[in-house]
Parts: sequence; structure tokens; C-alpha cells
Amino acid sequence: AESARVWGAWRPPRQSSPLPSLLLLLLGLLAGLATPAGCSSGYSSTSPPQVVKDYVYLKVNWPEDVSYMFRTVPAQDFGTDFAPHEVFSHVPFIPSAPEKGCTPFDNADLMSGAVAFVERGGCSFTEKAHHAAAAGAVAVVISDLTERDSASAQFLDMIRNDGDADVPIPSLYMLGSDGYHIRASLDKHEVLWADITIPINITSIGEDRNLIGLYAPWTYW
Repeated sequence: AESARVWGAWRPPRQSSPLPSLLLLLLGLLAGLATPAGCSSGYSSTSPPQVVKDYVYLKVNWPEDVSYMFRTVPAQDFGTDFAPHEVFSHVPFIPSAPEKGCTPFDNADLMSGAVAFVERGGCSFTEKAHHAAAAGAVAVVISDLTERDSASAQFLDMIRNDGDADVPIPSLYMLGSDGYHIRASLDKHEVLWADITIPINITSIGEDRNLIGLYAPWTYW
């Protein structure tokens, strides 16, 4: 059985009316002091460049109808991090066969160098991730693949069960609604995989582009 904790999605701060610069500075200092332990207070020069507020971002390049930026959350206590400045550009994002990934993959011959896309349920998160790694995947993304329910709008902290071995690849969780739309697009186009880039350095994109246009319209950011 899988182990998980519900992980509340970050909400952007409300825009406030203009204030004198000194007061803004004081408010910023107070906000920094009030940040709970273990939570990010914003962009940090000491954080890996692809991670913002504990999210890892991926970009679907194709199919075009789901060509958006998506957030994922790394597993709480298993899997590896992406190496600093490591980017897998235009790699296949392949649904596992079987879809829940609870047995060795039938499509392992396609997985070498790809990112595995696995449906939640049926077995532990670590079992799915181990099967993805054994098939040659460079990372695994697990999702509910649910269009609309309470779970589709919540992130989970994926937790290793007692006795489970660690996983040698990055292991990430994606919102159910995002996973649903990506899988539906693959089915509609009758293709075996999407083309993605992961991880995305969202801080550099934000310097010269309007990020709103990159977000999936069904996901609240």
C-alpha cells in the first residue's frame, strides 16, 4: 500500500495597494521572519535553479493541446534530485504498461532515457518508481489521472514504506487533473508518448516572458 500526505498547493499573494518603499521593506522583513520552518519564503540563490517553492517544473512540448508548464512535487523521502543544471530536453514522457506500474513494465524497451508516466494506485509509490528505474527511465512522474475531484487538485507527499529500498531516479508527483489531460491528449492523438523538457528553470523564464500564458487553463496557480 502507498504512503502519502496531502500537500497544500501554494497560492500567490494578493496584490496590495502601493505603499512607501520603507514600509514595503519592513513588511518584507517581517514576512521573512514569519516563514514557517521547512517552507520557502521565495526565490533563493541557494536553491537549485529548477526548484521554486519546492516544485519541480516540466514543460510539455508536444502534443500542442497540452503544451503547458506543469508543477510536480518530489517524493518526500525517496528518489534522487536532478543534478545542478541537469536538463533532459525533448525526451519522451511515456505512460507505463501496465498503467499503474505495479509489475515490471511491458514497454521497458521504450523507456531507456525517457521519463516514465505512471498512474497512482494498486501498489506503493516506491514499487512504481523501482519498476520505472529498472526499465531505464531517467525519472518517474506519478499522477492520479483524475479530471475533477478533491484529489485532482491536491499534491501529495509521496512517502517510502518501512522496509522499502531507496529509488535511484528522481520521483515526482503531478496533480491528477494535469495527468488526466496529458493522458487524454495522448489517447486522442493515438501516440505512445509526449515530448517534454524537465526540469525547467522557471526563474529565468519569468525574467522575459509572461508566465500566465504557459500555465494549463484548468489548473489554478
